[in-house]
Amino acid sequence: MGAENLRKPQIETTIQQALDEHEARTEVTADMVLKQWAKMAFADIKDVVTSENGDYNLVRSIDFL
Repeated sequence: MGAENLRKPQIETTIQQALDEHEARTEVTADMVLKQWAKMAFADIKDVVTSENGDYNLVRSIDFL
């Protein structure tokens, strides 16, 4: 029933409008989020922290990757 409703043009349009409004309000797209997640997932940890004698120190914030 849910999948069937999602194929109805009026419901599909309403959902898309809500998504567009959310994107405009937050200025964040799903693509932006996925790209940032990919940067973090595939980052070299040595670019972010160093380890000396078992202590870890932040070298650079992950935000700048």
